[in-house]
Amino acid sequence: MSIAKQTGVALVQVLLISALLLLLVVRLSQDAQSSVEIATKLKNKVNFIVNSETGFAEIQYAALTQEKGFTLRLQEGQKVNFHSDPVKYTQSMMVEIQDLAGHLSTTFFGNQWLDFVQGDNEKLDSLKEWQGLEGYGVSAKKNRNARIPYKKELFLLGGWENKALDLVTHYPTGFFNVATAPNQLLQLILPVESVEKIEELRRTNTMSRQNMMRIPNIDSESVFPPSKYIQVTLKNVSNNELETHLQRIRTFNIQTGERIPVLEIGNGT
Repeated sequence: MSIAKQTGVALVQVLLISALLLLLVVRLSQDAQSSVEIATKLKNKVNFIVNSETGFAEIQYAALTQEKGFTLRLQEGQKVNFHSDPVKYTQSMMVEIQDLAGHLSTTFFGNQWLDFVQGDNEKLDSLKEWQGLEGYGVSAKKNRNARIPYKKELFLLGGWENKALDLVTHYPTGFFNVATAPNQLLQLILPVESVEKIEELRRTNTMSRQNMMRIPNIDSESVFPPSKYIQVTLKNVSNNELETHLQRIRTFNIQTGERIPVLEIGNGT
């Protein structure tokens, strides 16, 4: 073999080895970058979990120590409503609080339920009978004969697949609170004019029993302060593209004056 041919073969070998080394370096770089991203996400998640525990504790304390009203005041001066409107809690966290009496309870069947199911009495009757309920009382020996433990159990009855079950609660709130109902539910159960007036009271921070009673289609027996059941949602906010969406949800039973003042109920995150 001539020297020229040997030189050519050697050059090809060097180029192949260089290409392989380059591929190896690129792969190692990608692996390192992925490791950094995973570590960053884990760090952000841990920070969020730690900070959210502080948030849950502060909200519990505020709910126990403040007179029941239409908002809850936090330490930094924020006012959080009870109908799920998001409020900035810290630079990296949003908070939402929902009074569960502002949702439709599967054990309390007021007129709002009929509007929610668009007048389908058969659907409501099936839900009552499944739990052994007749009106507001309990009747033995009927189907399940117990309060449903999860909202998704409604799917077993059929016909609920297209309903917004995030507006329903399985907790026994004992009443429906139109003042703390989220806007999405208000639009399903009240005329547009009434919804707009409620939104105006919220927007202008003039929510009160007196002002609510001036609104058409509001039941005169409505109970407006929030119930003892509240659902708290904390979400992270960040412009960092490496940070994934994080949220934690807890449900509390606020029992001011009881031996156990706050009960955490349900499956929290």
